[in-house]
Amino acid sequence: MNVAFFIERPFELSKGGCENRMFTFAEELHKQNHKVIFFTTFSKKEKMKLDRRFQYFSVMKSQKTVYNKSGNRSILNILYYLFSIYYFIKFRKKYDILDLSQFPVLHLIFLPVLKIYGIKYVISYYEYWGFKLQYEYSKNYIIAIIGYFIELYIKFFNNNFIVISNKGYNFLKNKNTVLIDSPVNLKSNYIKFNDRKYDFIFFGRLKNHKNPNLSIKWFESFNKLYPSKKLLIIGDGPEKKNIHNQIINSNSKNNIKFIDKSISNKALWNYIANSKVFIFLSEKEGGGSITTCEALSLGLVVVCSNEDDHIDYRLCRFNNFMISEDLNDFKSYKLVNELMKNKKINNLSKTSSETHLNYYSPSSLTSKLIKFYESI
Repeated sequence: MNVAFFIERPFELSKGGCENRMFTFAEELHKQNHKVIFFTTFSKKEKMKLDRRFQYFSVMKSQKTVYNKSGNRSILNILYYLFSIYYFIKFRKKYDILDLSQFPVLHLIFLPVLKIYGIKYVISYYEYWGFKLQYEYSKNYIIAIIGYFIELYIKFFNNNFIVISNKGYNFLKNKNTVLIDSPVNLKSNYIKFNDRKYDFIFFGRLKNHKNPNLSIKWFESFNKLYPSKKLLIIGDGPEKKNIHNQIINSNSKNNIKFIDKSISNKALWNYIANSKVFIFLSEKEGGGSITTCEALSLGLVVVCSNEDDHIDYRLCRFNNFMISEDLNDFKSYKLVNELMKNKKINNLSKTSSETHLNYYSPSSLTSKLIKFYESI
């Protein structure tokens, strides 16, 4: 099978969650003798950094980043993606199915046109926003209304979707929709367990919708009851300056460590594997973020948001737990503290880690992906 992926930026140039997900699937498809091509953006100079196992087509002039200084996507760059439909049609004979990332959204507007050419396609739908989050992100009622109706348009004029959480599945449940977790491409021999010396961790891109600021607030409330506990934050992004300032002004600043620069995957995985609790209060991903999958696969307790049905209890597997976030819920603090004492978590062995990782293994999830492709 020849599979084409559309992504804003290739994983080699942008280490985001959806880029990671598609690249991991591409690697596994290649191992299983499938051909993979990417529709994305890159410059001639950047092309030298791309993986030679795959074929790449740039659908617009390359951009150094998908975000502007305010941390939002550039409207002008997004508009360029309207014309990506030309490339999907021009090179349609090179692939059997087209798998399109949800973002930056506008490239999905003309997708029904593909049906005229007999092109099979599926949308990988990561986040459902709704009007509320559209407005909180844009601070503009008109843009929020337009964004909300674009979501409805995408839902009603397309048939095949891949989602990463129950939240997305519930939004698209009347369509041909399959829930496929994000694969965790983690080599167990990279991990060295050290008695889980880090109490709490937040890792990921520092974007406003991932609410790293609320992770700090939750920890501050917890820290009042259990003052010996410490928080480790690892990440970079538009919110980095705000997070720095928040830590400086925090009463728990001596209990918070912030690593705000890029580190190797091996180093990151070891930080995660030696932590006990992942605090992740993202608003839109419904528990399906790849960071959540990575944390759960390594046996961490996950504290997540309880707003708008974000808790996804299907992720409660093996020795893992999902805890509803409530800044004023002292019962949840006590529960988290008890879970942190759990020997299964504190002494998670390498063998047990491999058991966790089997569920999120690229090979098993890619098989599920291929099965869905073949059903379209």
